[in-house]
Amino acid sequence: PPQNRIPLPVLKDSDKLDKIMNMKETTKRVRLGPDCLPSICFYTFLNAYQGLTAVDVTDDSSLIAGGFADSTVRVWSVTPKKLRSVKQASDLSLIDKESDDVLERIMDEKTASELKILYGHSGPVYGAS
Repeated sequence: PPQNRIPLPVLKDSDKLDKIMNMKETTKRVRLGPDCLPSICFYTFLNAYQGLTAVDVTDDSSLIAGGFADSTVRVWSVTPKKLRSVKQASDLSLIDKESDDVLERIMDEKTASELKILYGHSGPVYGAS
């Protein structure tokens, strides 16, 4: 649509200065990424139709665990690193247990995902840690 379709108010000089100061302030912000995580995080659970009853975040802010009314615990990875399951017992017997990266080798890359659902409770989960 044309820019003049919606009449906008004329900005006062003080409003223009505020806008310029806000733009300068924006350029000073820290760029976030895997090497520079924020010092505080806020997360919102949208459409938690299962009835979210408890939440906890790990000390390094890499995982969030939620307890639900449907007796499940769901764990999310907040970082780009995905959650993986341990390989089957038959595959584990083939791994060299003396290698330096044995903890990486026992994980199954085919199961990598951002969310894992844990089952085992018989009622709503009211605490997560």
